[in-house]
Amino acid sequence: MSQIKSGIALSYLSLAIINVVGILFTPYLINTLGNHEYGVFSIVGGLMGMLSLINFGLGGTLVRFIAKYRGEKDTKGTENLLALSLILFTALGVIMLIAGLTVAYNLALLFPNLATEDIELVKVMFIILAVSTAVSLPGIVFHCIQVAYERFIFSKVLEIIKTLVRVVAIVALLAQGHKAIAVIAVDAVVLLVTFLLNVLYVFKKMNVNIKLHNIDAPLLMSVFKYSFWFAVGMLVTQLTWNSGQLILARTGATTDVAIFAVAVALSGYFIAIATAISNVYSPKASFMEGAGAKDDDFSHMLINIGRSQLFIVGLFLVGFIAIGKSFIYLWLGGDYISSFYVTCLLILPVVLSISQSFATSVVQAKNLIAKSAIIKLVLACISVIAAYVSSLHYGLFGVAVSLSICWLLNLVFLNVFYQFYVKLDVIKFMRQCWLPFLPSFAVATGLGLYLSHVFIVNNWFDLFISAALIAVIYLVLTVTFYLNTKERKQVYKFMRINKMLKVRYD
Repeated sequence: MSQIKSGIALSYLSLAIINVVGILFTPYLINTLGNHEYGVFSIVGGLMGMLSLINFGLGGTLVRFIAKYRGEKDTKGTENLLALSLILFTALGVIMLIAGLTVAYNLALLFPNLATEDIELVKVMFIILAVSTAVSLPGIVFHCIQVAYERFIFSKVLEIIKTLVRVVAIVALLAQGHKAIAVIAVDAVVLLVTFLLNVLYVFKKMNVNIKLHNIDAPLLMSVFKYSFWFAVGMLVTQLTWNSGQLILARTGATTDVAIFAVAVALSGYFIAIATAISNVYSPKASFMEGAGAKDDDFSHMLINIGRSQLFIVGLFLVGFIAIGKSFIYLWLGGDYISSFYVTCLLILPVVLSISQSFATSVVQAKNLIAKSAIIKLVLACISVIAAYVSSLHYGLFGVAVSLSICWLLNLVFLNVFYQFYVKLDVIKFMRQCWLPFLPSFAVATGLGLYLSHVFIVNNWFDLFISAALIAVIYLVLTVTFYLNTKERKQVYKFMRINKMLKVRYD
């Protein structure tokens, strides 16, 4: 099996493990820490998301340039690029450390509503995580090497292992009476160990050479110019997702932060499920650009990947809309029911957008990221301002609605950009992806909601039965009315029922 196919398979295995672990572990973590301390813990995550912007988008930039050099078969250029990148990331680690310590000692100014003991707790946790992140920042170079060389197996297996080890270590410490600081300490150790293992793999298994041949000023200018706009894109992501928690930490209560954090986590699962395929193909776009691929080639791949993404994420979306409220009630209790409505507001506009996630890779490959980033940044800033104002009057749901509207506007403007500037055939994409998908999705959702009213969920077994029935309804509808012959073949082969159905293919 190729690295790409293995990478996709391991991506979904990793997602399955992460999701299952998250479902099992999150209620334990909330019950152990309590709603208040879990909210404080979530603030640290939001702060770290903003601090991560200091890497300036060089990670995504590095993947693009390595893949481009590979397409051009420029070995010396690759070696020099990696050496320069390693120097840059080390310098950025120092800057991140200084910035992290500065933020840590000025938390009272950022969050005046937090109690003094909460400020001290956030400070300690944030310093631990900021130091470990800064030290391990050069590890991004070694991860990018694996991605750009399409060596996905090791990174995906490592991701699975570290997820399991992290949970086991945290549970062991919490069982001994430790609290949120122990969770952060485990995360810090996992970061450092992952950094070391990636370094060993690149040098010992991949035999990649990192050598500084010269200080290539034009290359550095190209990298910084490209990474600046990549960093703007990262800022947009942080403003869209992490700003909500920080806004609520400033204007609301820590319980609102906790509820919003759960919704963001659930939304993150949907996005990860949808983008697992496109992430694996991301370096392919840069490779194709370096090899002289045509616009039609990119459009064809966008459509194929988008259809697969919609088919997979649609299953989870239909299920969540139909029985998500029951799931959250059984999972976290009645205090977190609001997370269902917030998640729906956040994820519904995003599903269509992330079905086009490969377009982002094409934008990067064609070096058109500046225009894309400007569009996203303007809309993100508008949404953050609207979210802050709305939070003062409508609290949690004001933030969620503002972000949801931002994604809808973002979808409209980006599609115009993809059509006329990136030269992707968006009209054809809509005809072949969205339009044939929406009828099956609408019918499956309607039947799922009807089933949820007829079959009342009282326990986990009831939820499992409902989920299975909804999955069958969705699969029958989409396989019959949405997938084409080639896609059905892939589904039947995956389910090992092609012989039983005696399906013939050309």
